[in-house]
Amino acid sequence: LLLHGKPGTGKTFIANAFANEMDAKFIKVSLGEIGSRYQNATSNNITNLFKDARKEEGNVILLLDEVDSLASKRGSESNDKEKNNTLNTLLQEMSSEDNENIFIICATNFYELLDPAFCRVGRIDVTLEIPLPNFETRLQILELNTKRKPLGEDVELTYVSEQMEGKNCADVAFVCNQAARVALKKDKMEINQEDFVEALEKMNVKKEEGKV
Repeated sequence: LLLHGKPGTGKTFIANAFANEMDAKFIKVSLGEIGSRYQNATSNNITNLFKDARKEEGNVILLLDEVDSLASKRGSESNDKEKNNTLNTLLQEMSSEDNENIFIICATNFYELLDPAFCRVGRIDVTLEIPLPNFETRLQILELNTKRKPLGEDVELTYVSEQMEGKNCADVAFVCNQAARVALKKDKMEINQEDFVEALEKMNVKKEEGKV
């Protein structure tokens, strides 16, 4: 399974929820972090990753995050030899007959960069785009993240959802937590609408600064 979409849309959350539904162990690996500047080291890291996953008892959901870092389109230049070897190792491990108890989920923010050999049917059987949340989804995320928070009677989550058009799931969760922090700094016993408005303003400022 390949999940792709913009950052913060919940790809990891979906993979984790899938593992819970399957009563399987969830293993997440960011492929961008297992790369090495030493020759063949990255390929060995991939081989060891799958070896360790196969040793687990029961079913395993293996999430390969940032898969584009190792499975991007290949070139013909000589300096791409190591990159090609790494991708070949990844493809071989994914196609291994020893993966009977492993379900592989790949995730990327850059679907257009992936190599066709990686995306073909037989390796990736299902591809799902995870879009930015719409109004109803944002509202449900707001309700979920404020379920255990003391909200004032003046709070209108529908208004907050409307103001967050084009924002991702992580942004919505941030606003809920930020509104709680704003209320706490004011020594208030509940979160009011003005706290959400201030949280929205803080989120937009941090977005502009590239911190969220």
